[in-house]
Amino acid sequence: TTSCHKISLKTVTYLTFYFIYCLLTESLIKEARNHINRNHMNSAIKNNVENHAESEFKRQTSKLLNIDIVKVRQVRYKINMYLN
Repeated sequence: TTSCHKISLKTVTYLTFYFIYCLLTESLIKEARNHINRNHMNSAIKNNVENHAESEFKRQTSKLLNIDIVKVRQVRYKINMYLN
């Protein structure tokens, strides 16, 4: 009975440690997956923000350039009026 008891205790100990190991591994894998997904999301958001900022910058710049062109035309027109 003693050897049988020792074997069962050994087995139980082994299984307990194996179970803990499996739980830890699973949680580590989950954490790693979450981390990868977060980084994926962050880079996607970052790219989206950068693209949006770039397009907004272009839009504002072209708006300013258009205003400048209109002003230049008005000034040129006035100068022509004065000269003639």
